[in-house]
Amino acid sequence: MTPSSERVPTVEADTDQGQDAVTGFGIAEISYLMSLGEGKSADKTREVMPVGVEASSPGLIAAGASSLLARGLVRIEDDRVLPTALANGVSYTLASAQRWTQFGIFRGDSLDFALYLQAPEMSALFQPRALSSWFVMVRNPARTDAELLLESIKTTISQSPDSVVFLRSHTLDDEANLFVRAGENGVWDVATVREPGDQDRDTAASTAQLLSMLEHLTQLSDPAETAPPGVPHA
Repeated sequence: MTPSSERVPTVEADTDQGQDAVTGFGIAEISYLMSLGEGKSADKTREVMPVGVEASSPGLIAAGASSLLARGLVRIEDDRVLPTALANGVSYTLASAQRWTQFGIFRGDSLDFALYLQAPEMSALFQPRALSSWFVMVRNPARTDAELLLESIKTTISQSPDSVVFLRSHTLDDEANLFVRAGENGVWDVATVREPGDQDRDTAASTAQLLSMLEHLTQLSDPAETAPPGVPHA
């Protein structure tokens, strides 16, 4: 049995109205889903995903397909291995991302991180967990990328008020950096950093202003102009 010859997965995922779809994947499963895509976007995803060179191992990829099959996240059809619903959406996002945002959380001397991938038709947040596993949250289309990131920032700050959130967001052509921490009296301390010593800082940004910054940060090109062949447009 061989994986589908379609090298750019089409978008399909089940999300309940108003909710994001969240599930866990092991390193082998992520490796298999990454292997389904080819091209500059898929190569960039493999570059920024902290999974190590072993993720391209044929044995690990085969183990990932087997694990997904056992969990009902892929199916066999005409001697092909085809991702179903959520797994297919994750595979599409890995292969077709146009923007990659590293979501770092500084808590004193510790650093936690997640990776937010935006494709023309879908976005997903990848959070590393124990034993090289990942929690993956597929954004519900009822809200925007900026709204999801704002909620993640609010959750982080509410759980650890002294923490600093760092967003390093890049496409194939550009990069932008944003630092966010809680200010006084319910405002935000926000800095846009272009290079060391060159920053724009607002120590009293409102939530609406922060959302506007995130909207700018998460902009994509027109999907109709940049989406790979075979990917449906909205």
